[in-house]
Amino acid sequence: MDFSCRIHREQVYLFYCTDHDVPCCSECKRVSHKPTCNMEVMDPYTNEKDIGIKMADILKRMNKTNTLLDELYKEFYKSRKHLLKQKDKFEKDLQQFRKQIDAYIDEAENKIREHFHDLYNQETEVLKQREVGVMSKKNSLHEWVNNVEEMARKELSLQSYVYMSKINNSFSVIEKHASKIERKFENVTLTFTISNDFQEFLKGLKLAYTQVKRTATAHDPEPSTAFPKTAKTNHVQEKDRSLQKVGEFRISNDTDFQSSSDIKLLHNGDIVVTNLNNRKLVVYDQNGLGKLEMELSHNPLCLATMPDDLVAMTLANERKVVILDLKTRMVHRQIKLEDECHGIAQTGHRLILNGKVKGLFVLNSDFEVENMIPDITGKLILCGRSDGTIIGGTLHCNNIYCIDIRGVKLFEISPPGLEYLNGISVSNDGDIYITGFLSNTLHRIDSDGENSCVVLNKDDGINLPRSICSCYSTKSIMVVNNDGRLIVTYNLK
Repeated sequence: MDFSCRIHREQVYLFYCTDHDVPCCSECKRVSHKPTCNMEVMDPYTNEKDIGIKMADILKRMNKTNTLLDELYKEFYKSRKHLLKQKDKFEKDLQQFRKQIDAYIDEAENKIREHFHDLYNQETEVLKQREVGVMSKKNSLHEWVNNVEEMARKELSLQSYVYMSKINNSFSVIEKHASKIERKFENVTLTFTISNDFQEFLKGLKLAYTQVKRTATAHDPEPSTAFPKTAKTNHVQEKDRSLQKVGEFRISNDTDFQSSSDIKLLHNGDIVVTNLNNRKLVVYDQNGLGKLEMELSHNPLCLATMPDDLVAMTLANERKVVILDLKTRMVHRQIKLEDECHGIAQTGHRLILNGKVKGLFVLNSDFEVENMIPDITGKLILCGRSDGTIIGGTLHCNNIYCIDIRGVKLFEISPPGLEYLNGISVSNDGDIYITGFLSNTLHRIDSDGENSCVVLNKDDGINLPRSICSCYSTKSIMVVNNDGRLIVTYNLK
């Protein structure tokens, strides 16, 4: 509705003359109407009906908003109540878990203490019995001595000298026997066995402490294990001097600590190494000069070289395998799987992947799953052989086995002296070389898996070795030493 005055356009209707039945503005009222005209005041900007409709609409929307807020509050209250229940359950589970751990440790400690005391009491009882026997012989000899001395004083006969010589010989025998018993008592050792579960628990603690100690002393050029050395000559075979050191180069410095988890040799002779700490893949030449460096999205684990400068790589906590093109420095392909992958190897035209839960995946040349071996799980170290078989072992364990692509186990061996497997490689003649991380050893297993020997140990400079690879053309072996900081090359004699 237009409330503008038709005569005075700049004015609006403010009054309504009931005598003349027309609306009028203030100017019309002054000029055209009499003072006696009955005027009603008008408000052109308000309409009671419109105001009522608008107010009802506003109230309706407010009620709707209020209802929505009530529903949201109820949902929030339910969610908060559910979270509180989950929190209480988690705290109860955590307390129960702590109780179980404490009970397990207490039970193991009590068993070990009881076993120790039993052995100690047995050994002490044996020593006491021997001591009683020695004392009885000593007393009887003293009686003989007294008798002979008295006989000598009375007769000085030849028979007395014979008795004296026999007694002196007996005393020397007794003294030797007593000295042996004293030495045995001083060096007495009590041996006892611990359950496999508790041994694994102690090994985990030992490895964790070693890693913490190694991180705290990362600036040291020659890191060493945090635990005291133990003599292993009683169960390690004699060393086989079949390797000769020909060179080494460092892949980390004091300011930029790097630790390599795997090393492989490319077809052109270059060395590709994983940089575990800085999420990189680095390529070196044979002299240790860096040629290529690629940034990665996750920590690299294991490598497998492929034709055309392609490298297959597993990543930590990832359900996929990444194939990198070193020429273009880009991702060539990603293979997604239904399990986290750790170990990887190439044998022939097949790629073998280690699923931590579902076992081994055998992929053909088109990267399609050709076969699965569900019996072999865990974090594995894998290496392929030219005959199509696979050499493998569980990370940080001591068993090495050989299987074919169907999962048939051909042989299995536990090399004496090996502690914490960390690397596997196969040489030209089919021999298997493995590294022991905590034993600081390099072992060789013959191609049929019947015999094994220690090739290098701590005395030869092997210190916390990780991965290892073989060079067929130069008949050499490269070992990632010093906890992944140094690459050492050895030639086969």
